[in-house]
Amino acid sequence: MKVSVENVLPKTEKGNFMDITVIGMVKNSADIIESYIRGNGLFADRFAIINNNSTDNTLEILNSLKEEGFRIDIFNDPENARFQSMKMNILIQRVLSMYETDWLIPLDDDEILFAPDGRNVRDVIAGWDRDQAYYLSQRVYLPVESEDDGSEACVPRRITYAFGKKHRVVCKILFSSKIASMDGFLIVQGNHDFVGPEVIKTSQQEIMIAHYPVRSRQQLISKALINWTNYLATPFRKEGNGKHIQRIYEMYKERMTVDDDLLLMSCLQFICDADEGNIEITKQPLEISEEALMVKYTSIDEANALRNYINNTEDIARAYAALLQEKMEKEEM
Repeated sequence: MKVSVENVLPKTEKGNFMDITVIGMVKNSADIIESYIRGNGLFADRFAIINNNSTDNTLEILNSLKEEGFRIDIFNDPENARFQSMKMNILIQRVLSMYETDWLIPLDDDEILFAPDGRNVRDVIAGWDRDQAYYLSQRVYLPVESEDDGSEACVPRRITYAFGKKHRVVCKILFSSKIASMDGFLIVQGNHDFVGPEVIKTSQQEIMIAHYPVRSRQQLISKALINWTNYLATPFRKEGNGKHIQRIYEMYKERMTVDDDLLLMSCLQFICDADEGNIEITKQPLEISEEALMVKYTSIDEANALRNYINNTEDIARAYAALLQEKMEKEEM
């Protein structure tokens, strides 16, 4: 039985029509993509997603959710190189041409938007000014294996510990279609900000991002190996881009294992005032609808680092062979 979109997406408290589009780029997110859609589907009218050549079950899960009734437009991207900001800006322009939408919310595949006071995110945004942009704070979750339920396939249900409120975190940006349509608008790498239009940007605390950057040892290995390899394969890469993932990659290459220290260090990179001697970690379950925390298509062993890395490396090798052949053919002319 298909789910009615009207039942999934409540109207604002005032009953006014408002359209919200979540945009993002995903890669090998099979362990969390279902929770991403269900959690953010509590307020979003649709999703516009770049599938960056996933080699796990990400695409299959997304298509199952589409069959269930979620409005998801998938744009397949076969290019492994890490041109995230460029691809996101192309996506934004495509969304503006395809939909009549009021708000654009860029969210990575490991991020779920929620209101700490329990309100629906949709009702909060309904009171915001479309002439302003808003910085969203994050609640960064991390695995605590002694406390996590290893049999739970839903990441937000399994991982319930996060860094304490005393820590400062990196913010992300939310903006209206009106702002995104202005001349010179360009979102920056990581969706942390945009450049171009001179508009008021306000920090607010009404809604936050639940961020799950590290979900298991296998997922972290897969993320580090693939992301840094793809950064290396990116031409014109600016110095420092991907530095955080390079550090994890190098440490894993040296140790050939992910120990507790590496897990913690990987999560601390999202904390601005990280001090390993003064870390506050508290139990903070994500309090959203129970229905959004149920998964139908996700298994507990979705993350397979070796398989993902092999498939990604084969793709890069094919791309290299094609470029080399093109070069050799030109030289023969």
